[in-house]
Formats: sequence, structure tokens, C-alpha cells
Amino acid sequence: MIQIKSMHCFLVLFSLSRATAFVGPSSTRTGCQSLSQPVFHRKYVHATVISPFNTHPPSESQGVDPSNRDCEEKRKLHNSIEQSDDQRRDADSLQKLSHQLRSTPEDLIRLESTSDGVRGVYLNRSIKKGGVIMSLPLDSCLRDDLPPLWIQQPDEEEEIGFSSPYNPSDWATRLAASLLDLQLRRMRGKGEIGDGQSLWLSMLPDPEYLRASLPVHWPEETVQNSRSTALELAVDSSYFARAETVEDLLFALKNPKAADLTKDLEDEQLRELCSNALDVVQTRSCRLVHDDDVTTLRVLAPIFDFINHGSIKVEGETGANAHFALEGDDYLVVRALRNLEMDQEVLIDYGDSARPAWRCLLSYGFVPLYNRIPGPKEEATADSDEEDNVAEVYMEGRRYEVGPSQVPFDMVAAAFESDHPIVDEEGAIGVSLTPEVALKLADRISEVAFYLLLEPENELHDDSPDAVPTPFEVISSREAASLRWSQHRVLLACALGLREFAADQTSFL
Repeated sequence: MIQIKSMHCFLVLFSLSRATAFVGPSSTRTGCQSLSQPVFHRKYVHATVISPFNTHPPSESQGVDPSNRDCEEKRKLHNSIEQSDDQRRDADSLQKLSHQLRSTPEDLIRLESTSDGVRGVYLNRSIKKGGVIMSLPLDSCLRDDLPPLWIQQPDEEEEIGFSSPYNPSDWATRLAASLLDLQLRRMRGKGEIGDGQSLWLSMLPDPEYLRASLPVHWPEETVQNSRSTALELAVDSSYFARAETVEDLLFALKNPKAADLTKDLEDEQLRELCSNALDVVQTRSCRLVHDDDVTTLRVLAPIFDFINHGSIKVEGETGANAHFALEGDDYLVVRALRNLEMDQEVLIDYGDSARPAWRCLLSYGFVPLYNRIPGPKEEATADSDEEDNVAEVYMEGRRYEVGPSQVPFDMVAAAFESDHPIVDEEGAIGVSLTPEVALKLADRISEVAFYLLLEPENELHDDSPDAVPTPFEVISSREAASLRWSQHRVLLACALGLREFAADQTSFL
């Protein structure tokens, strides 16, 4: 029997009974017959290039015959050569960027891609706990407290006949305006743009692929295919707020002070630029706190924005091994949380916006790759970060969120069918998690887990088998599938744990 003190608290039912993770469903086919089709590789939003890149194999005239038994090996070799070239370009670009933006030390980190195309920041040499991985001057960043003139609040005594929608609390609008200003000046050749800023702009995510990874841009059916009510509600909420912000930016660009930047550009072109800028701000900005612990600053920080996410709750290789802070009010500094070895990837925790999985997808455009869940009878280790994630279950018309080893009090109470609830000495009603209740919950959770494995009926072009899906459709559908799979793993772990719990309890009777 477990006593419940709060209607909202979670019952930690089992810590040892977990599900062994399975290999996730494949989103592409790699047989020789698919050589003519593009192969999409996933890239994290925070990586140098968000977009899954399109790998075109050598043509038949270059000696590749699709019917050849060695076509797969030849394609792998070709892709490997391309990947090596990309890594060399990334390494050179990051070193140039560090030098031009005065980020120190210049030669400590590099950009590198994993075998599945995920780019991140890696160490060129080992570093001790507390050591500086990078130190970037704030004047090399775009800051929300220094927006361009065309969106700043005009002087009360200055009558310019125009009032821009300046809102001191709307940091995303101001930061997006700063990015827009930089991009338009680069496009128009207006004003001085440093080589570092220009190089950084060239390394930003491809707008089309970044857009495809963010659920706020997905069609309704793709959002529904994620099978996450929490994500659907969040998308509905953010969609209208975002549309309003885009219109605010568009209106601000009508300011005469921006005339040279927007000349000959139609409203739809400007609206698209505004939306793209907000995508970058949403996925790559960070929040800094001054020494007074009150004043905050939002920035777009080159180089720093290439660092991928790792949970602070994990101590293994996939966990956060670095943290960042504003030091001396002048520098964004990233320091090692522990001793790090050469060639190790630098990871920071993106915070609450990266957990659970649906919120990370909404905020950054990717589903975290959680560690393997320990199997039944296995000890949970410090490398397990699955408790960062939850999955939703509907039971008798009500929605609940469960974790791999947690179920909410209300869900247990709803399944508790005894006519005589347990009352403690203080008169508080308790709930007994009997083997029968645990099995009832496990059955319902298993049903939902199985449902998540079923492919949506309207996935891509089911009605037109010969139609070739667009990159947007491929990326958005794949991310929706990744979220379903993530939720499935959580539910599977919870169901197996409940059954293990019931079996252990029954053995004592």
C-alpha cells in the first residue's frame, strides 16, 4: 500500500522493472533499387545545418550500375568521401569563425558529423573540469536589448509619423528583428557586416528544412499523426501567437528607417523572411542572467549555437558535460562540467523546453534520443535519462501522463475498484495498488503502446503510391514518427514494470 499526500504527486511504482528498448522503425530503405532516390539524414536543429542533406550517388555514367551487387558498397564509399569533405569544410569554417568573432580558445573545438548526419561540436584535446571550452564576447552576438532602429521605440519628442510595435517584454520579436536586419543588410550590401557575421549567416540552417522540422509549420494531419494531444494543443496555441509576431515584424519593416533594406521586396517575401528569422530565434537563441540574478538577456550566439543537447540528469556520454553562463557581463562562457577527453562531443542541457520529448520537438525540431531503458530485473544506472520523458494515456475518457516507472495518483485511483478505500489514522483516503489494479493499468497502457506502432492511414501519399514526397513531407512525417516511437518506449517500459510489480506482489501472497 502506498500513501498519497497530493492529488498531483506521482507514484514511483518500480525502479528496477523496465522494458528493454527495441531498434526503432526505419524511415528509409537502403537497398540497391532505391539508389535513384535521395537519402535523408537527420540533423539536429542546433547543429550547423539543420536539414537532412540530399545525397546524390554517382550517376551511371560514372560507373555505378544500380543492378550491380556492389552498388551499396559504392554508395557508402561515395557518401563517406562526401562526409569527409563536409567535415573538413566544417572544421575550417569553425576555426575561421572563432578567429573572426574573437572566440577563445580558437583551436579547442571543431564541427563534426556522426554516421547518421548529426553535426555537433567536438574537442580537439582533453580539458579539465571547470576549464573554458569557449568564451565569446557579447558584442559578437545578436542581442535582444540592442534591436535595429526601425523597430526601436521612437523618442517621445521625435515626430516621425510612424510608431513601430515595440514591446520591451517581447524579446523574440526584437531578436528576430536584429537577425532580419543583419540578413537584409548582407543581401543589400548596406552597412558594414563583419566577415564573422557573414560566415555565421552562411552556416545557419536551410530555411526549408528547418521549417519542416518544426510542428508549428506542419499541416494538421501530420500534427495529428504524432498522436500527442499535448503537442497538438501547444501547436494550436503557438500558431496564432507566432502569426501575430510575424505581422508585427512585417509592420515594423514598413518603418521609413528600413526603406533601403526592403526596397523592391513584396510583402509575401518579407513575411517569409520574418517567419524564417523566428525559426532561427526559436531554435538557436539562449537566455543569459546577469550577476543580479534578475536581469536577463536573450542572444543569438554564433559557435555556441552549434552545441547539441544532452540531459543534465545523465552522467554518461550522452549527458550534458558542459554548462554556460554570462561572466563579467561581457562574455558568454562555456565550461566543462567534468574532465573531458579529446574527440568527445560537447553537450549542454537545453533546459525545461527540451523535456519531455513532445516539448523538445515543438521547441527545437527534434526528438531526443533517450538512452536504452534497462530491462526487467536490471538496475537503473546514472546513464538513464528516460525519466525526462512521459507519454499520454487515455483511460475512461480522461488523459494521464505516465513515465517509464511512474503513474499518476489519479490514474491509480480511477483503476482502484475496491468499495472500501483505505483510510489512515488522520482520516486521509489512501489507495492500494493491488496486483489487479497494476495489471489493469498495464493492459490499458499496452493497448496504447501498440496503437502507437500502427502507421497512420494518411501517411504521406497513401492515395497516390507513385507520388514522390517532398523533403518537407519526409522530414515532418519522420519527426512525427520519432515522437510516436519515443512515446511507445515509455509506455512499454511502464506496462512491463507494472506487470513485474504485480508478479512480485503476487509471489508474496
